Amino acid sequence: MGNDKASQRGLKYTVQNPAGAFKVAQPAFGKAGGTLDILKASVPLMQSAYTRQHGLGAGDPAGWTKAVAALVKQGKLPAGAQASAFYTNALIDKTLR
Repeated sequence: MGNDKASQRGLKYTVQNPAGAFKVAQPAFGKAGGTLDILKASVPLMQSAYTRQHGLGAGDPAGWTKAVAALVKQGKLPAGAQASAFYTNALIDKTLR
């Protein structure tokens, strides 16, 4: 479970300090890691009313259900696929927001 909390802390750092997170990650990802502008544009996608209530990194069941339904409709997932088979919030620390 320690890695999960470390991931959440990294996500929190990225949300609070995109430039710092980009600088730290740049050596590992290089040009394949995109640009700081892309990261800054992505930060709002990392947070929502759901994550503010359930913890940063928590998957919103409604969002997952919608995404899985779209993939079923496209034929990318079999009919009857359930969103709960693709994510869990069991390891999310609800205090990290």
